[in-house]
Amino acid sequence: MRDNLIPIDGDARKDKTAESLREFKAGLPWMTEHVALVAQLTRAKFLALREQGFTEAQAIELCKTL
Repeated sequence: MRDNLIPIDGDARKDKTAESLREFKAGLPWMTEHVALVAQLTRAKFLALREQGFTEAQAIELCKTL
């Protein structure tokens, strides 16, 4: 074990895990909204690329790097 790591007992680990899960759940609405916005942006990018003459395959490939 490295010197900068502090071992924690089972109860403390469970408390820390439970707190992490609570924080994750609290952020779910924001994360869900973020994913929806990224999807809209990706679709808009794809359509713009197609309008500019890129093939479907090229547009898809370019959308992989948003």
